[in-house]
Amino acid sequence: DLAETGLVNFWFFHIIICIFLMTLGIALHERRVAAELILAERTRLRGVIDAIPDLIFFKDASSVYTGCNKAFEQYINAPESVITGKTDLDLLPQDAARNFRNQDIQVMSRNMGHAYEEWIGYADGRKYLHETLKTPLRNTQGEVIGLVGISRDITARKAAEQERERLFNTITASLNEIHIFDADTLRFQFANAGALNNL
Repeated sequence: DLAETGLVNFWFFHIIICIFLMTLGIALHERRVAAELILAERTRLRGVIDAIPDLIFFKDASSVYTGCNKAFEQYINAPESVITGKTDLDLLPQDAARNFRNQDIQVMSRNMGHAYEEWIGYADGRKYLHETLKTPLRNTQGEVIGLVGISRDITARKAAEQERERLFNTITASLNEIHIFDADTLRFQFANAGALNNL
């Protein structure tokens, strides 16, 4: 009986060990698969962020850069590994850095996004008019933990708007009669001051 009990205990112990090792193996496999899926998703997201031509950056609650895209790297003229961990004061001229810091404080303290139009200078001396949207980043409890910024070059669009306004003002002020009408309905859509004076 004692030998038989010892043999049963021996086999029982080995069966438990085998079940434990199989369970551990399955868990490790599932964990590896999950890690691969997360890595693939991060790689895809990173590819999307880097493909966007707008400047994209992330900052923590102290306005320290935690990441950026390739376009932002070109603006700063440094790789992300150099930008991360630094503030605007470390990377930009003092006036621009203080302005950006004040914007960051405003966005995070009000806990709402804000758009800014501003001229920004690149490291190579070029200047462009940008529209920058800064939005707070929140943790799962809804607390502000930083911000994300997206900045788009609107120089050409703004120049076109100004040219359109200039042309409209020229047409409106012209002493020559200018009428614009809908060709289908023959209804007037616009008449300038010269046309209105001759009615």
